[in-house]
Amino acid sequence: MRKLTLIVVFAASLLPAAGRPGLADERDHWRGDIHRFHEHDFAMWQRGRWRHEFHDGRLGWWWVVGGVWYFYPAPVYPYPDPFLPPGVPVAAGPTWYYCASPPGYYPYVAACLTPWQAVPAGLPPPVVAAPPPVVAAPPPVVAAPPPPVVAAPPPEPPGANTVVGTIAGAVVGGVAGSQFGHGSGKLAATAFGTLLGAFVGHKVGESLDQADQAAAQQAAQRAYQAPIGQQITWTNPDSGHSGTITPSREGNDASGNYCREFQQTVTVAGNTEQAVGTACRMPDGSWKIVNQ
Repeated sequence: MRKLTLIVVFAASLLPAAGRPGLADERDHWRGDIHRFHEHDFAMWQRGRWRHEFHDGRLGWWWVVGGVWYFYPAPVYPYPDPFLPPGVPVAAGPTWYYCASPPGYYPYVAACLTPWQAVPAGLPPPVVAAPPPVVAAPPPVVAAPPPPVVAAPPPEPPGANTVVGTIAGAVVGGVAGSQFGHGSGKLAATAFGTLLGAFVGHKVGESLDQADQAAAQQAAQRAYQAPIGQQITWTNPDSGHSGTITPSREGNDASGNYCREFQQTVTVAGNTEQAVGTACRMPDGSWKIVNQ
């Protein structure tokens, strides 16, 4: 009789967990409004869970909420501060942290390519004014001298990796990406300005949701620093979507900025698409997508 009682108690203890919605369902409930975070999303943040495992190339503690993984050096109980990115010094007074690339507040942006900007809670995000364009004076018109007779240059050694010529044009991932992702649970690629903009117009790319893009964003950060030829992988266990980012070439553009070319894949429901993107590191240390 005692054994039967223990079995009934154990089965009853499993009912709340069985009836609780999974993180994949919770992902659709993110509102994205930091001004009303406590009203709309704080309860979901509290329902996240700690996972200590190897994810996205990093072994450590991950706070998983709605399919998005947040890396922490150590667990924080009962739950981490939803307004303070890991490793950022605590500012005085109620503060939110805004990211310029991809634009948005923590925790709606899980990883930032630029330094986090502290904003007093309740104020709008900072406005970063673009520098005025530099207009160069036209060169003087002079008669062209006859071309000198020079010896042919030696052949380039095999295996040299260079980005030749000027890498020009607007940020394709931000301009064309405004068509990427629509409907419930989707984000426009403009919100990320990442290498995923290369998949604009692909059927596979249109299936990516916010959690997929956050996972790909974290992989892109590692790919910016990875050795040439090293494949960086990402996966979203809730949707089953995955992909790879592999730096294939490196060099400098006409302005002297360090640039990299990336080979990418995205797999959705067994279908894999391939694309190529190029990013250059700006003088302030941020990465800008220049060609996809």
